[in-house]
Amino acid sequence: MQICSMRLFICTNRSFTLKIPITSTNGFGISPRAFVASLRDRGLRVVEFRPVSLDQDRPFILDMFVMREYESASDADRRPGLNKYREDWLSSPKAEAYLAAVEASLDEPSTIAEIVAVNGTPAGFVWATMEGLPYEERYFELRLVALKLNFQRQGIGRVSTHHLEELAAERGAASIHSTGNAASEGIRRFHASVGFQPIQTVYEKKLAARTQ
Repeated sequence: MQICSMRLFICTNRSFTLKIPITSTNGFGISPRAFVASLRDRGLRVVEFRPVSLDQDRPFILDMFVMREYESASDADRRPGLNKYREDWLSSPKAEAYLAAVEASLDEPSTIAEIVAVNGTPAGFVWATMEGLPYEERYFELRLVALKLNFQRQGIGRVSTHHLEELAAERGAASIHSTGNAASEGIRRFHASVGFQPIQTVYEKKLAARTQ
């Protein structure tokens, strides 16, 4: 039986999640897309994951990075509002640097970089890379799980993280690591809600700029 690359999650508004593998006919004699459409017609939320295409998804990926940076920004940086923050961020060197990092990571077959779609509408982006030396315990570094504002607080982030966990385990990782702004209550709350625990403290010391 042919298995399509698409993975499917069905989510109801009661936080119930059911994973259904998409086969060539699903045993119902219909195509995967027709099967998905029939589920939508029954009022279910369908969350799908597909591999990222940098040519097709470039603007969307950049917007997801904006969302992550905005949520982690200081109150002073957020004060002008999301639209102004997005405009400034997209015109900064960070935008191309982040895209270049995603593109470079795709050279490694184990990299997870997927668009999250809800009922066919792009809703978010998930990105994680395998880390660790071959003789050490390998782990995935969670680079980004970001959702558009109108898809947040609906359990989709939790479903996306669970999806990443399954892929990471299939690819031989023993754990997933994630870093975030320790001052952000939202980031701490999300990590706790999906089972992450703090394992170390990272110290930072800012250095004075060198004069020429």
